[in-house]
Amino acid sequence: MQETYKLSPEELVNHEKELKKDPTPEEIMRAVDDVQEKILAMGCAKRKGVEIKQETANLEEQFENIKKLEIIGKNDLIKEVDNSDIVYISDYHSSSHHGDIIRYIINMSKDQNIVVGLETLDREENSITIPDKNYKKSDFYHNCTGMDIEKYQDIIKNIQEANKVNEETQIELIGLGNPYEQKKGQEETTKKENDIVAQKIMEMSLAEPMRKQIIFYGENHLAKNRMPFETEKKLKEKAIERKQLIIYHDIPKLYFQFTEENKRPPTPGEVVRTGQDTFCIFTEHPLKKELHCLYSLTTGKTPREIDLHDDRIKEIVKQWKADGDWSAELFEE
Repeated sequence: MQETYKLSPEELVNHEKELKKDPTPEEIMRAVDDVQEKILAMGCAKRKGVEIKQETANLEEQFENIKKLEIIGKNDLIKEVDNSDIVYISDYHSSSHHGDIIRYIINMSKDQNIVVGLETLDREENSITIPDKNYKKSDFYHNCTGMDIEKYQDIIKNIQEANKVNEETQIELIGLGNPYEQKKGQEETTKKENDIVAQKIMEMSLAEPMRKQIIFYGENHLAKNRMPFETEKKLKEKAIERKQLIIYHDIPKLYFQFTEENKRPPTPGEVVRTGQDTFCIFTEHPLKKELHCLYSLTTGKTPREIDLHDDRIKEIVKQWKADGDWSAELFEE
């Protein structure tokens, strides 16, 4: 294995080499489930692990009966975005590349009349702003170690750069997260959180019907029958017509379906259509996606700082091996 373990395009292309020899999809999914169990036993996820497992299962279920995945180009995806009013983009907080598509949309879309909503910024003030300050890590909601805060900083910097180029149409920013209640131990249920954010999306649609909304939120919230469904219901109540689009990232079931259909794994950045208004972008192997989160939780470092040879990781893997935990072999050189 390489000496350092950081997210980079070069590593992602070679991800198959970093797993044990020729694992089957079933073996990899068993490893993914195993790592998810470890993640749910730690940090902020521990408080509602059962709920998160149910949400993950709910998200995977909507991809059960896709007969064939349609590969599309990024330019085709941008056309779909241009023809939509509300664009949800799924975020796995420790995955550094899940913000890339937002920067791509900002750079390539014809429509610059945009507001970007981030889960990782506080919604306490509930105000839309033109981002003109230098956002520090402390400005973001990250009570859960493992978040790649630099990803969100990069998105805001890209908005600021686009606004300098086009002074007539300013891209705006709004926080949609709720860190303060959680810090006080008043954690919202996922249903309540989805309902609150859906209400805000509806209010923005009512106030500025011509402004496109890009909602960057945790992947489990964006199952079609969750936040997008709640938003659609609230829009209909106000007789507001808005076209919604959902872009997912690195859905394990789709990764293996793609590999089976095309006799190769997807390359980083490849896009597939999964429904009339749903798409999936592949950026990394499903197991690597979970391992980055686990490494961050166990070391307290950001995903970009992870070193496989960190002593703390070695001790944890050593304990797993002593306990007969088969996933320890994934970490061995």
